[in-house]
Amino acid sequence: MFSSLRGAGDPISPMIVLVASTILNIILDPLFIFGIGGFPELGVAGSAVATVVGRGVALPFIFWVLLSGRSKVRLRRRDLHFDLKTMRKIIEIGIFGSLEMVIMNLTMLILMSVVAFHGTNVVAAYGIGMRRDILPALKGGAS
Repeated sequence: MFSSLRGAGDPISPMIVLVASTILNIILDPLFIFGIGGFPELGVAGSAVATVVGRGVALPFIFWVLLSGRSKVRLRRRDLHFDLKTMRKIIEIGIFGSLEMVIMNLTMLILMSVVAFHGTNVVAAYGIGMRRDILPALKGGAS
């Protein structure tokens, strides 16, 4: 959904939703990891919970953008059906990009497993550092 909006010339809507989701994730990470403020102390799993909550909160907002007609991409009920010919074409075009993303995510998973071996504090620091690296890119600079 986010890529569709960007590809159609609306980079602002997905950026706003992802920035809000990331900020929520940054706030929730220490709460769920360390059990601050009445939240359960979940350790490393708390980071995953915070990410799922942050992305889960973003989902209704991006659907709202698509359904409201505020973007160049508009989702209508009549468009929600299976078109096997179109689906096949999408798969043919997108298979290599998808494989690239799978490889990138597997690499990140392997890296996180190495980091996780060193404990909760290192995972929390790594998560904060990764999010810190994203901020200059949002402003258009380099870290």
